[in-house]
Amino acid sequence: MRLAITHFRQDAQSGDRLSIRPWQLGLGLAVLGLLVTVAWKNNWLPFLPENVPKIVAPAPINTVTALGRLEPQGEVIHINAPTATQETRVEKLLVKEGDRVKAGQTIAVLSGRDRWQAALVQAKSDLKVAQARLAQVEAGTKSDDILAQSAQVDQREAQWQGEAKAQKATIDRLKAQWDSDRTSQEATIKQLRAEGQGETATQKATLKRLQAELINAQKEYQRYQQLYAAGAVSGSVIDGKTLEVDTLRQRVIEVQANLERIDRTTQQSLNVAIADLARTNQTLPQQLKEARANLQRIQQTGVAQVKEASAKRGSLATVRPVDVEVAQAEVEQAKAKVKKAETDLAQTLITAPKTGQIIKIYTYAGEKIAEQGIVSMGQTQQMMAIAEVYQGEIGRVRVGQKATITSPVLEKSLNGTVKRIDLEVQRQTIVNEDPAANIDAKVVEVRIRLDPDSSASVASLTNLQVTTTINTTP
Repeated sequence: MRLAITHFRQDAQSGDRLSIRPWQLGLGLAVLGLLVTVAWKNNWLPFLPENVPKIVAPAPINTVTALGRLEPQGEVIHINAPTATQETRVEKLLVKEGDRVKAGQTIAVLSGRDRWQAALVQAKSDLKVAQARLAQVEAGTKSDDILAQSAQVDQREAQWQGEAKAQKATIDRLKAQWDSDRTSQEATIKQLRAEGQGETATQKATLKRLQAELINAQKEYQRYQQLYAAGAVSGSVIDGKTLEVDTLRQRVIEVQANLERIDRTTQQSLNVAIADLARTNQTLPQQLKEARANLQRIQQTGVAQVKEASAKRGSLATVRPVDVEVAQAEVEQAKAKVKKAETDLAQTLITAPKTGQIIKIYTYAGEKIAEQGIVSMGQTQQMMAIAEVYQGEIGRVRVGQKATITSPVLEKSLNGTVKRIDLEVQRQTIVNEDPAANIDAKVVEVRIRLDPDSSASVASLTNLQVTTTINTTP
């Protein structure tokens, strides 16, 4: 069977070789291929061998590979301070990185605990007073009660006056100390300057005198040099003049060095004294400001307490059912304040929410609490691999499937079992070395529980990037 696959064009005038156009050749090959395919399917080509190998479909892929990370079971917990206490500084840090802690164990103590302790003591004291008043109202008013309340008014007023007097004495003491320290330091600065100027002037005068003597000695040496050349004086005389010049020159050098030393030492002493004065002028005014603020608070609190005690004394003259209700309300209010004070005090102790290991410390004693919190911790005794499986492959992943985890930094691969498949599709967060392969990828997180040996070997490698291979064989 023959098929003309091209048309030939001959130049009748010149007798040139026949030429084939590219499109003609392509069309012919396509037609020929079609005919051969039809003939082979209909067994029109008996000359072909019978044992031509058939095309075999590729074997199914029984694994799902995804990038992932290591983290403790239950994820990494960042422990921060409760906002209710309004404290932002750590006073004591009681753990180190790598320490294992139990649930409820104290990790850090926040600043201001003494203040909250005092507030709790005050709240409990106020509760006792409220309870005593309720009992008093329920028992009925007595003249002794009125006298007792009057004594309490006097006591609170005396206490207020005493605290205010003590605080005023503190203010006066700070003022006197500031004036004394400032005067003393200013006198020290003035004295250092005067001593430095005096020593400098003395050394300069000595230097000027020695320089003049040196000039005269040099001139004397030159004159004797001429006499020696003329044979008028002996060599010993010249030697003496030379020694005199050298001695004066050496003394000039020594005096210049002393002058420089005096200037340097005086300036250093002045710098220290000036710094002390600046520190005094900064520290003591701040202390004065705080003392005045304390005095104002004492006065406001004292006036309020005396007014409150006086009002209670006036209410004791008559007893009504409403007075009992008011007293009961005061007791409940005092109990609420005690409970709040206990809560505030407890919040100054930062405790571990569960048993685990301290992974990283972000805030040390004396520092303000960092944005990441105080510490991070996790249950590193059981590590997990979090694999980000592409959404197109998540249908082949099942709970209970085995997985292998690898990383260039690990000496050997890790083994684990799929324990959970998240219910949310999210954007990929772990990328490989090819940025183009990670553009807007959608993934589902699969949590793989490592076996005990693998978990123990990577307990200190939280957030290590790994490659996970999940065996999806049925």
